[in-house]
Parts: sequence; structure tokens; C-alpha cells
Amino acid sequence: MECLALLTRAQMFRATGGDVNEISADLDAALALVPETGALSYEPFIREEFGRLTDDRAELREALRLYSAIGATGHARRLRTELDRSPSQGG
Repeated sequence: MECLALLTRAQMFRATGGDVNEISADLDAALALVPETGALSYEPFIREEFGRLTDDRAELREALRLYSAIGATGHARRLRTELDRSPSQGG
């Protein structure tokens, strides 16, 4: 549950123009919990949020790979479409 709470808070702060360092700290904490708790299904969401926060296409591609690996085909399709439509830049 803590992964979800940290991810949700980071998403809310990013959407409302929160401090990038605070958002990154929440995402780092959530990512650290993934292997500790076995909450692997949260990792692609956390990585996608990192990618959006830092405009890092490599992080977004990793999120896409992880969505596919866990069978989250709808999220994978959504992100793949977005990445295919946007110009190459960052990471």
C-alpha cells in the first residue's frame, strides 16, 4: 500500500506543479519498496511517472517494457502509442 500511496502523492504533486525534488523523493522511495515488498506491478507506473517528471524517454521505454512483462497490455498499448507519436528527445 505504501508504494501506491507514494506514487499517488507524486502524481498529484506533479499534476499541481509540486517541487520536483519532493516528487523524485517519493518516487525513489516507492521504487526502493518494490523489491523489498515484491510489489512488482507498481514498478512500471513508478518508472512512467519518473519519465514524465524528467522528460526521459528511456525511462518511459523501460516502463513500457515492464508493462508488457507484467501483462498490462492496455497500459503498454497506451504508452507505446504515445511514444510513437512524440518526437525523439531526452534519455
